[in-house]
Amino acid sequence: MKTIILSIPYTMSARNILRSDIFRILKSNFKVVVLTPLHADNNFRQEFATDNVVIKDLPRVESIFYKLFRRTLDIVEGYYFTRKTRIETLLILRECLKKTKPVTYWVRTAIGCLFSPLLGTLRTLQGSFLQSSYYDRLFSEYDPVLVFLTHPIAIEEFAPAFYAKRLGIKLAAMIHSWDNVTSKSGIRTVTSNRPGRMLPLDFDKVVVWNDIIREELTSYYGYAKDDVSAFGVPQFDSYYNYKPSSRKDFFKKIGADPEKKLILYAAGSSFLLPKQDEVIDIIVKAITDDKFAASSQLLIRAHPGTDMTALRNKFSGCAKVLFSEPGIANAALRCSKGWKPVDGTQAALADILSHCDVTVNVSSTMSLDAAVFDKPIVCVGLDGYKNLPYHKSLLKHYDFTHYKYVMDTGGVKLAKTPEELITYINDYLLDPSFDSSGRRKIREGLCYNPDGKAGERIGRYICELVGAV
Repeated sequence: MKTIILSIPYTMSARNILRSDIFRILKSNFKVVVLTPLHADNNFRQEFATDNVVIKDLPRVESIFYKLFRRTLDIVEGYYFTRKTRIETLLILRECLKKTKPVTYWVRTAIGCLFSPLLGTLRTLQGSFLQSSYYDRLFSEYDPVLVFLTHPIAIEEFAPAFYAKRLGIKLAAMIHSWDNVTSKSGIRTVTSNRPGRMLPLDFDKVVVWNDIIREELTSYYGYAKDDVSAFGVPQFDSYYNYKPSSRKDFFKKIGADPEKKLILYAAGSSFLLPKQDEVIDIIVKAITDDKFAASSQLLIRAHPGTDMTALRNKFSGCAKVLFSEPGIANAALRCSKGWKPVDGTQAALADILSHCDVTVNVSSTMSLDAAVFDKPIVCVGLDGYKNLPYHKSLLKHYDFTHYKYVMDTGGVKLAKTPEELITYINDYLLDPSFDSSGRRKIREGLCYNPDGKAGERIGRYICELVGAV
């Protein structure tokens, strides 16, 4: 049986890949070596380890020299990629950094300008920093025919990528999410002021969600169209293959009133929306003051991987406010312990989306999740009771390249004021079919072919890459 190496750097990668038909097909056709920070977690091993699935560490490179080198290279790549591609997201982020942290902006610009002529050499040179006895032993012992990366801009995946390239092993990757190509490689990133980074090297094949991302890779990285394949969103497959709870059982489970409308607020990170409590307060007051067309209640779903204590403390006294905290499998973060075996996180979200009446989110992929269920979508475009200047405001996120497509479909409403937030929720409570045609465009354009078989298509494609089918 041939062996493949499957890299799983983040908990969300485990959910998207290991809890999908991708993994089911791969472990039926190969010996699979899973590389993950969760390699020693007993719950993780209990769920995924089998006779032909070996779970190994995906270590960080601890060399201080590499860390300094990589930090410099991040700056150079961010400067270069922004200037080369002129991607709208990166241009906006560049201007934001210039206005909010001018010294940082000019230092990075100077470093980028100085070293960008050497970019090709620097990118090649980093492979020499990534050699280790750990990977020498791993590749020698298992002799893989394919290395498949699931989050190829995660620094942990660079070492196995360079090893595969140096040894002549077929190397493929899956772009983790719909925004990665256009928002992760600039002079700063969306979710922090740290510089972004480019994909580390040229992969033999790349798997993406949709044809939009496919076109981005051909345009910005020079891939041939035959080397990039769109198959859909594997984590959405469960939405088409689950049996929803009854409304009565679901509302009882979350402590809600089945006679009232349910508004889902999918919280964003505090970096994007520092005064999120004010936005929630606007909705809560509208509920308590009966400003909506029907008696309603609010379910606040925490941003994956964030602490919900402050929001609970502020709103837990209101009987019409409920809370949902997604499991660690929903978070895009590195974690070495705390995995929950057979965690029904995605099924729980499916139940929420199935039974809620309106969804509200903060510039989130949740717009896509809601569109799959054809649920009304209101996007938060206000910063609290008082809006901030554009370069500090949440509003700029809806001009980002990946989100512009969502906005152009007409499938969502963007609330820029408290009044608009209440009005749009009300409109959808009165007529949930409103903007349904736009939500269909979101499904068709961004989810490729949402039929519950994306994982199967990806799994079979990987098999075909090494002649296993």
